[in-house]
Amino acid sequence: MATKVIMPKQGLQMTEGTITRWIIAEGGKVEVDQPLFEMETDKLTIEITAPASGILLKIVREEGDVVPITETIAVIGEPGEDYSSLLDTATLAAVTQASEPTKVEDVKVETKKSANQYDIIIIGGGPGGYPAAIYAAKKNAKVAIVEKDEFGGTCLNRGCIPTKTLIKTASLYNEIKACEQFGIEVEGVNIKWDKALANKDKVLKTLRMGISGLLKKNKVDVYKGNGLLVDENTVKIEGSKEETITGDKIIIASGSLPVTIPVPGAELEEVITSNEALEFKEIPKSMAIIGGGVIGIELGYVYRSLGTDVTVIEMLPEILPRQDLDAIKVLRKSLEKSGIKILTDTKLAGIEKDSNGLKVNYETKIGKDCVVVEKVLMSVGRKPELGVINGLPIETDRKGIVVDDYLKTSIPNIYAIGDVTGKVMLAHVATHQAITAVRNALGHEEKMNYKVIPACIYTHPEIASVGLTEEEAKEQYGNIKVGKFSFSACGKAMTIGETEGFVKIVSDTKWNEILGVHIVGPHATELIAEGALAIKLQCTVEELTETIHAHPTLSECVMEASLDVIGEAIHK
Repeated sequence: MATKVIMPKQGLQMTEGTITRWIIAEGGKVEVDQPLFEMETDKLTIEITAPASGILLKIVREEGDVVPITETIAVIGEPGEDYSSLLDTATLAAVTQASEPTKVEDVKVETKKSANQYDIIIIGGGPGGYPAAIYAAKKNAKVAIVEKDEFGGTCLNRGCIPTKTLIKTASLYNEIKACEQFGIEVEGVNIKWDKALANKDKVLKTLRMGISGLLKKNKVDVYKGNGLLVDENTVKIEGSKEETITGDKIIIASGSLPVTIPVPGAELEEVITSNEALEFKEIPKSMAIIGGGVIGIELGYVYRSLGTDVTVIEMLPEILPRQDLDAIKVLRKSLEKSGIKILTDTKLAGIEKDSNGLKVNYETKIGKDCVVVEKVLMSVGRKPELGVINGLPIETDRKGIVVDDYLKTSIPNIYAIGDVTGKVMLAHVATHQAITAVRNALGHEEKMNYKVIPACIYTHPEIASVGLTEEEAKEQYGNIKVGKFSFSACGKAMTIGETEGFVKIVSDTKWNEILGVHIVGPHATELIAEGALAIKLQCTVEELTETIHAHPTLSECVMEASLDVIGEAIHK
């Protein structure tokens, strides 16, 4: 007996969905629970499985169609089976008309491209560029990637990965010094900085080799050099030799550069960016960090752990903007306890040479002051690398290259992804943009969704968040609910000796739908994945509380925070 396939309801507030892709073609064999089609709402993109086994007799609604929930979109049955009784009159008429013979028009046959002609050219090999190249190649496109430096971009070479290897060094050093709590006595613990740097470099080399291997495996043509746009289809490569290649579509993934503040003394040799801060030959005795954002705070944590006197100067009222204020308080207290001096609401006035190093002058609400240090780290953000445009009339603004929801620039066949767009300067966002841009370049129409982006800060304790902060939720929804559970009441946290922090969950009041998850504490950056999935799937608090969490684990705090939203936390 034939079975209707309907547009399913995938959330309390869902009224319609868009069919983005049919995974099984009409006439194809399908098994029950096998992925049948991909659908998208304003909250999620998900694969929907087949409700029955058989042949996909008819696809009623095509890719790109926006379909109300419960409406028939396809029919599964046995070959030759009559399914007309399953369709309403209007749908049946449309299906009958579509099945009638039509005049065959001329079909454009794609000719084989020459050696320097491509379906897609990607400029930049960072966490946006190289995944775009690999994904496009897996979709049978002929792909070229242009990279002037090492593959992996800022993230792998001068950001996420090297900082995390040094953070591991710092964390282990702190743990070993504090291991007496666990009955372990250690003497003569020292940092071998050269070995820490060698370990960092080994990790980077391994990951770079992995990327190169993946590009080769997927038959992506690699061009080493500086890629510059010549026109909407042509890229000039300035490398060991000058080359020119052409592509039907181009994806710009050129990344970003560190920003410095134009104050007196900013040009001094000892004033550095995060690039140089990862290559110190010796651990500095003292350092002023200009900027209390993620990069500055993480590097401040590393070098303070290794013995550097650290002063953070932040112009805003608090460090780490857009993070949960309660979480910031916990982290700030821990950082200051470790010896980091944090000056907020403080403006940098200038830097000058001093007989003892660099004199950093600053202004607070109570007056002017200074601190003398060995190094000054400028960590005030990043700016898009726009040199790739090379005079082409691509629209830009103060953030970077302007793109639409489909990641197209003002020149329709040119896309832009990652830091160069200035949207959200995170590696995992660039990677997601990469997949979306490639799919659109190959003929799909998928919007980029920025609603569920986890953010992580790798200090001690860690901070991780996804969705709306408590303040943002109040602004958007008015009345909200908040649940909170401390790691100090968690058995697993006690066993590992890390009880600082909490899990906070923010929900609406109508459905108890989860709007934001904020964690400060042990392994927060791993725990946040549950929060991201919950928001992506429009989970309610009840759905999270009804999910069994293993004991003893830190994830139990997520369950307890969910219970606290509805006033039912067990261990509070």
